[in-house]
Amino acid sequence: VDVVKDIGESLQLAVSFDRKYDHLVIDKGSVAINGVSLTINETKPGWLSVNIIPHTAKATNLNLLKRQDKVNLEFDVIGKYVEKMMNRENKGNLTIDKLRESGW
Repeated sequence: VDVVKDIGESLQLAVSFDRKYDHLVIDKGSVAINGVSLTINETKPGWLSVNIIPHTAKATNLNLLKRQDKVNLEFDVIGKYVEKMMNRENKGNLTIDKLRESGW
């Protein structure tokens, strides 16, 4: 955890991670932090931020996190499926253009 700060009634967490996972993280995508699924507010290379609403803070232990705490990150499963499909050799011919045409 890089940043923990109050924003109104919410709590903002910013977390850094190995840049090899950058391709799995997008603004407004999903990430689970310590098993809690959250919406990503902002991304930068090797970094993401989320807001924790009061209900989630009360129902989890995320409000106890401090700077430099280690957390478990689980990246969005849809991103993992897209990556797997794009890395298949000659199967399905999935391309970035086909994904865009389909609304991704």
